[in-house]
Amino acid sequence: ISVCRADPGQPLRLSLDTLVNTGKASMSGAAVHGILPHHVRNAPTFEEVAADLVRDMAGRVIVCHNADFLFKFLKPELKRMKLKTDFPYIDTMHLYAMLTRGPNRSLHTACIDEEIEYAGSPLSSSACLATGRLWRNLLEVLATMGIATFGKMSAKRKYPFQPSFKYLPFEVHVVYEVEESINR
Repeated sequence: ISVCRADPGQPLRLSLDTLVNTGKASMSGAAVHGILPHHVRNAPTFEEVAADLVRDMAGRVIVCHNADFLFKFLKPELKRMKLKTDFPYIDTMHLYAMLTRGPNRSLHTACIDEEIEYAGSPLSSSACLATGRLWRNLLEVLATMGIATFGKMSAKRKYPFQPSFKYLPFEVHVVYEVEESINR
């Protein structure tokens, strides 16, 4: 799991970057990401990183590339911990396709198109930083279109992630509830 903070006027920075021990004897996708069970044997569990993750999500809109893939892992883990699974997000894969009027692009292809440095590494931190750079490029495109709010974005065209705009981000007090439940 990696979280990249994209605070206005600040350089992108990783605020969370760790492997997660799922407790499974085998891992799907190892051919893609190269992570094997012995790599995560001593890594923290999701419960152990949940407070840091929720802290980074608190009060923020989540920006990710290919949300469907991410949420297949993230939402069941949050639900298992009795945390909210509906929060506002923007999927740069769909936003990029809609702004360029082209097909959905992999992060690697979108980065090539936008001349964004990305080695195509399956490591979460590399993809996270590349998504942050792509988001910043897309913000500039939106600004040239006169779009500076979610309301204006929604009025311009329909996006697959648009229904998430009705949800509030995690609240800061949730972080403390997560930390307390972990420390019990």
